[in-house]
Parts: sequence; C-alpha cells; structure tokens
Amino acid sequence: GDEHLDVRRRRLLLRFCTGLNALPVNGLSRKVSFNFLDKPGVPLPEPHTCTHELELPAYSSREELLEKLHVALDSFEADPSFGQA
Repeated sequence: GDEHLDVRRRRLLLRFCTGLNALPVNGLSRKVSFNFLDKPGVPLPEPHTCTHELELPAYSSREELLEKLHVALDSFEADPSFGQA
C-alpha cells in the first residue's frame, strides 16, 4: 500500500520545520519549503525553523525518504532538541 504521514507525524513535521505547535489563524508568514540536496554524508532530513525549510538528502527511493523522515520525526518527538542546530 501507499504510505502517507499519519496525523501525528504531520503535526510533528509542522513543528520540526517551523517550531510551531499549530498553524496560526492567519496561516504561516512563509510557506514550508522542501529542498532536495545532493549532500553526501547527511543521513537524515535537517530542519531550518527560522526559514521554514527542510533539507532532504538525495535518497534512492520514495520509500527510503519516508523511512528517514519517520526516523527524524520520531527522534524529534522523543527529544525536541533533535535536529535543531
């Protein structure tokens, strides 16, 4: 079957990328952008909350991307300082 992010992980993704727990009533001041990078040696997606960006290394498949994103989000849920430089 086709894998999607469940509601819990979608909320985590918002917080991971923006630092916000919920969308503001008037929406985000800037859209979240996903940057696909050819960046060797970076195993997991990296967030930039100030600019609402998520850097995604060039994974070999959609499945690998989802797996790494799940790992990053689950790690962030366990420790909110995860991925925050």
